[in-house]
Amino acid sequence: MLLVLGGFRANAQPCLIQITNNAISIQPALCSGTVATLQGSTPLGGNGSYTYQWQKSVGNCNAANFQPIPNATSKDYPVPAGTDPNDCFRRVVTSGTCTHTSNTTKVLLVDRTTPSGPATMTTPSSCATASGSISVTSPVPGANISYTVTGTNYNNTNSTGIFSSLAPGIYNVTVKYPSGCLSPVTFQTVAASQTVSGTITPSSASICQGDTKLVLHKQELIL
Repeated sequence: MLLVLGGFRANAQPCLIQITNNAISIQPALCSGTVATLQGSTPLGGNGSYTYQWQKSVGNCNAANFQPIPNATSKDYPVPAGTDPNDCFRRVVTSGTCTHTSNTTKVLLVDRTTPSGPATMTTPSSCATASGSISVTSPVPGANISYTVTGTNYNNTNSTGIFSSLAPGIYNVTVKYPSGCLSPVTFQTVAASQTVSGTITPSSASICQGDTKLVLHKQELIL
């Protein structure tokens, strides 16, 4: 394309390699004190160097209403805690003379509320020996994720989320995410099993024709 600028002719550079892979998605708040994040994919195409500008449309996703968000020029965008759930977001990527606009999304209240602690399941422990267990069912194990049952002290950790040989009691289950932040605490009780053992006397008896009942006498009962 040939442009005339102030009497001089200049060639406007076309976008030779279109930008692709520009998509955004929501990462809900995971850790105590954190906010939801709009995560943008790593673009492809263009000249290989990219700049970003996040935009917001107040109250709807009408394309004509989007305006740049001041200072929101990173690959990802932390969503302010007080954001209206009707507001809509998108990301514009620029590379040389090429630009590309992502999909749009709203950040719902469920994604911005206080994050929940890990989900767990337990098995009880006997009173005589520490035989209870806690298994974290969500989040599932992943790269650089670790778990503990000691809360924010964060010792006795593992990467499986399965803790065995636990005595009856209350445990503080937390997750450490790859960023290093900790989830809220889930307070999980390992109950004492209610096993009852005992013997009866006599251990066997014969019932004769005409008998109406058999009385068993308790000899021992252990709780």
